[in-house]
Amino acid sequence: MTLSAFANEPVLELRRAPVRAGLADAISAHDARGPLDVPVWVGQDTRMGDALVSTDPGAPDRVVARAAAASPADVDAALDAARAGHRDWGRRPASERAAVLA
Repeated sequence: MTLSAFANEPVLELRRAPVRAGLADAISAHDARGPLDVPVWVGQDTRMGDALVSTDPGAPDRVVARAAAASPADVDAALDAARAGHRDWGRRPASERAAVLA
């Protein structure tokens, strides 16, 4: 796998009506999907629970995401899973590890 060189995204020309309309459409599409639910993920298991709520600072009543709060037991389980997979993960080629993270 070959990664392309880092490049910043181009600046949006918000003074141009079509660019503003495209941005408004993207925001509307995101809003239609509702808030993003982010689970606690340990190994292959995911769960939602007590949530940390993220709101739009410009519209504090608008919830944009709910992230499950990890419990101390979740943290312990995640550390156990990381320790169990550490050796196998380290033996994988860098390109394979990069593909998972990209």
